[in-house]
Amino acid sequence: MTGSYSITTVNRSSVAWKRYYWTAPSDLAFTINTQPNDKLLGGNGQEILAWDQAIKFLGAGGTEGYADGQVIWQAPNGKCFGIQIHIPVQLFGMGTSPYYQVKTVQDGGWDGEHRSDPYNFTKDIGFDVTVKAVADHATMHVTATINDLAS
Repeated sequence: MTGSYSITTVNRSSVAWKRYYWTAPSDLAFTINTQPNDKLLGGNGQEILAWDQAIKFLGAGGTEGYADGQVIWQAPNGKCFGIQIHIPVQLFGMGTSPYYQVKTVQDGGWDGEHRSDPYNFTKDIGFDVTVKAVADHATMHVTATINDLAS
């Protein structure tokens, strides 16, 4: 069993953000369905990175991160946050389910093994950023929502 994967970013803040970096699987076993634009508009802008497994009969995931996808966004104040979906190896439906990781560029590496649990970035970014996910054993869809900080 293999599935689909996506990182959706919804910007409800009053300012536009720019895409700092993104990557998706480059292996022929995966198909990129949607990639994020350079700019994430404010006011309710939305950008999506979505991919799925093109070869579905054997398994999902991979080693060395070749199945992973990530997006990092930068606010006008220069602060960044990122989300990565990691897809471990699964053969014939057996193995570890996918999970998402988070980071701020200031903090360095990817952190956590979040599945369906929500995550709130620290307010040090200057915005309220909440992450929610819907996942099962072979799929993961993550949504990050950016809001202005309450005054």
